[in-house]
Amino acid sequence: MLLGLNILGVELKSLLYLVLTYIIFAIGFLYNRYVEIDQDTSSNSKRVLHIKSYFNYIPYILIAYSILFFTILYLSLQITYGYISYIKFLLATLVFVLPFLYTYTKGLTKIIPCFKEIKFALNWVILFFVFSFLNDYYNLDIPLILFFIFLFLRIFLATSLFDVKDILQDKQEGLKTTAVLLGEKNIFKFLIGLSITAVIPILIGYYLHVYDLVAVSLLFTTFYTILYIKLFTIKKSNMDVIYYIIIGGEFTLYFIVYKIVEMAIY
Repeated sequence: MLLGLNILGVELKSLLYLVLTYIIFAIGFLYNRYVEIDQDTSSNSKRVLHIKSYFNYIPYILIAYSILFFTILYLSLQITYGYISYIKFLLATLVFVLPFLYTYTKGLTKIIPCFKEIKFALNWVILFFVFSFLNDYYNLDIPLILFFIFLFLRIFLATSLFDVKDILQDKQEGLKTTAVLLGEKNIFKFLIGLSITAVIPILIGYYLHVYDLVAVSLLFTTFYTILYIKLFTIKKSNMDVIYYIIIGGEFTLYFIVYKIVEMAIY
């Protein structure tokens, strides 16, 4: 019965996999900030001050998140198959460690330009690929490949923009991020161009008739990017709101816009 349950037109099992995605990256971000709290003091003083207020509780929060992840994973597999597929459970467990690796591989950006952004974007692509597999979507077909390209470019864009505030610190550490390589003036022009490039796979999919008109609603992401880059240039803008709500919450906005357009068309 639960298998067919829909919430806002989305199957329950798909929503559970979305929740798992959030939990994985929430764990990764929190762990990274826990480990690198001393390094972040200069570039993220407000965030560091906030984290220090519950710093001693972070290990327990990470444990609670981990228990929640595996509980929801167990329920998701039960809902999808009616039993536990241990191979898929193991696959999801391997994906679980990806965000932790981010903290310990970031230093490779000293050697490989843009490695930090590339790896973070690839983590998202790998995660969505695995959860597509867990959700019984086994074909690495054109629609999935085009969406992964779109997703990779959007995550690369967002990560590069987050790095703007860390330019001085990253320079001191010798990290060759996109923001460091291009500089604060040129990075914004590059990211606007990248936001236009990111929607090309969606247009190709529509041209090939593998995406419908609803998917084309993702074109709004280009205008959304221009909006928050414009906010970046306004000195009185609240940077915390831009970083953690406008940029950090953009994929939630994608879902809302997608569902609104879908309901309007169908």
